[in-house]
Amino acid sequence: MGRILVKSGKKFIFLKPEEIECIEAVRNYIRIQSGGELFLLRQSMAAIEEKLQNSRMVRINRSAMVNIDRIKELRYDDAYHYEVVMDCGKCWIWGRKFRHNLQRVLAS
Repeated sequence: MGRILVKSGKKFIFLKPEEIECIEAVRNYIRIQSGGELFLLRQSMAAIEEKLQNSRMVRINRSAMVNIDRIKELRYDDAYHYEVVMDCGKCWIWGRKFRHNLQRVLAS
């Protein structure tokens, strides 16, 4: 599990996986939120998921990964649709295709 190199202005920053709150796909880029800052990185979700596979990051749908330790609550309705609410206030629906990752969250 390595660090992720991101550019911020005229400097490069190394982010540890535990510092990342969430990652969101935006067209051909991913947006990384860490410490209240947003970083854009030209990389696919599949590539970043592979790089962070042994970390506390979990993929919850096609366009989002979240840090397990930053999940504030999981909400579900009668149809068992899960909504992930983060510490930072962001919310996503947990996709059916990625429901197998739910066990990892519940076990932590």
